[in-house]
Amino acid sequence: MRKGKCNMLSLVYKDFYQTRKVLIFCLVIWAVFLGIGMINGAEGGASLVYSFGIIMVNTVLTRILYNEDRYQGTYFMKTLPIKSSLIVTSKFVGGFILVAGSSLMTCLAASIICRMGLHGLTSKDVATATLMSFAFTLVFCGVFLRLYFAYGYAKVAQYMVLATIGIVIIVSVIISTLKELSTAMTLTAIMNQPYWIAIFPIIGIIVYIECWRSALRRFK
Repeated sequence: MRKGKCNMLSLVYKDFYQTRKVLIFCLVIWAVFLGIGMINGAEGGASLVYSFGIIMVNTVLTRILYNEDRYQGTYFMKTLPIKSSLIVTSKFVGGFILVAGSSLMTCLAASIICRMGLHGLTSKDVATATLMSFAFTLVFCGVFLRLYFAYGYAKVAQYMVLATIGIVIIVSVIISTLKELSTAMTLTAIMNQPYWIAIFPIIGIIVYIECWRSALRRFK
């Protein structure tokens, strides 16, 4: 058991260590987006802050999988006494850490803008948008990894363009639908409850787990 845990941590650490420069680049992007959100007083000025999560996860995950494909890392690990399930799980654990980290940074940026009284953001707005960003970014990450273990990097790089567009459309439809129905008394009562915003991350986690389980069955 200890050996398995050590291997898991080593595989996750390897991925993040190899992409450390990309992570630093993402921090620069985060600072730029925060600056734009603080300077731009328009209603959509904070939109870049909420898009940071999907951009960071896509950038870092693409680099991780690109490195695996370029240097045949996955196939090399299959020649070692490492279970295929461990290879798959380490990627999903790393992906979850990446999504959680990007969501915390999104929350921090939005909180700073909220504290400054910009864009009319409230603490509830920050929490809602952050949890929605976490949920859909988690779904994106899960689908990305699932396709990678099924078809390889070359094909998944093409598929994820469509997946990204699909997620953006889904988020836009949900947001517009909520705005249109916000006048309904029943919906308003639900949205005023503190627990309703937990629905999105719960769905995201369920989808992520199913993607992981499917990848375990597909990758042998």
